Amino acid sequence: MSNASSYKLKGINFFGRKVPVVVQNENGPCPLLAIANILLLRNAISLPLGLQDVSQDRLISLVAGHLLDCNSEERLAKAGVSAEYRANLHRNIADTISQLPKLTTGVDVNVKFHDCRGFEFTDEIAVFDLLDMSLVHGWLVDPQDTGAAAIFGEKSYNEVVERLVNIMGSETPKHLLTGTGSRSMRRTTGSTPTTPLVRSSQGSEAASRPTTPPEQPGTAAAASAQPPAASAAAADSATQELAEAEVINNFLSASSSQLTSHGLSSLQKGLNPRQLAVFFRNNHFNVMFCNERGGVRDLYLLITDQGYLWEQDVVWERLCAVNGDTEFVRADFSSFKGQSVNEDALTAANLAQAAFSGMVPASGGGQDADYALALQLHEEEVTAPTE
Repeated sequence: MSNASSYKLKGINFFGRKVPVVVQNENGPCPLLAIANILLLRNAISLPLGLQDVSQDRLISLVAGHLLDCNSEERLAKAGVSAEYRANLHRNIADTISQLPKLTTGVDVNVKFHDCRGFEFTDEIAVFDLLDMSLVHGWLVDPQDTGAAAIFGEKSYNEVVERLVNIMGSETPKHLLTGTGSRSMRRTTGSTPTTPLVRSSQGSEAASRPTTPPEQPGTAAAASAQPPAASAAAADSATQELAEAEVINNFLSASSSQLTSHGLSSLQKGLNPRQLAVFFRNNHFNVMFCNERGGVRDLYLLITDQGYLWEQDVVWERLCAVNGDTEFVRADFSSFKGQSVNEDALTAANLAQAAFSGMVPASGGGQDADYALALQLHEEEVTAPTE
């Protein structure tokens, strides 16, 4: 199997059960992996524990099979579901299964800033609903910031950026036009704003006006007779729009990590203890788990980076701050003390993995493989907990 179409598996302990989870071979979005890993952790689908890797096609087949099994005609009929509802559901499932291959590269995601479950609904993300899986994010506006909350409301990212473009025109920061999803967001309007702002020769900002036909007799006189109140109202409106644009731009720039303090707090409150969810942030889809101990809820992200394939004690990453300050933990959610994995250990892991999968050439590769395994064993000794 080629690296592009297969993924390594890593065995972890999850509440007393050994579970193989799919490890990401590239630093990409791939929501399919998050979905498959949640189903594996739920014991809704299974893979042999001795399996070293799994093909992309097999993962798609497992997810599709689970969708069909959970919504079989026999099961729905026993549940007393009407024939009309069953027919509609089966159409939705068929449409969703046809979308599954797209999950290997990413989906267009358009977040809304008022709710951690706020997303614009599309055919591509319907799979989360059908699998009874929460898709969540933490890019939320704090309702205590009444000014920003009033401007953002329940608008989506696309709607907010569209509004910003309409006000700022060509001065809109380019990085805000690339979208929030794993593919560039589809714009709902053209690239040219309807009322772009332009700079006057004195440096002040004003709303540009569409080209008008040649003046007819009396036009200039009528214009000069415009009440001063109308001009003042137009100036006030332009000032308000500029203030609105500043609020939007400041929030999007200050929260470019796509996680806010209010968002983190909302996730902690919004997820139930022991709930698994798909967490979207900065072009990535991660498995999120809510664990509660002593009345305190903590959020954890499943580590699926292939660089930690051989670090058996590195299983979860505790999401405890918006500034990237995180903590690696073990399968039982205890702190992993050897948090900084040194370069030799990573090299050893990669070489050992290559040797194990037959990627190291037979001639001249034996010493590298032996050295890699020796380094790996040494690293395990160093990081092993003392009794």
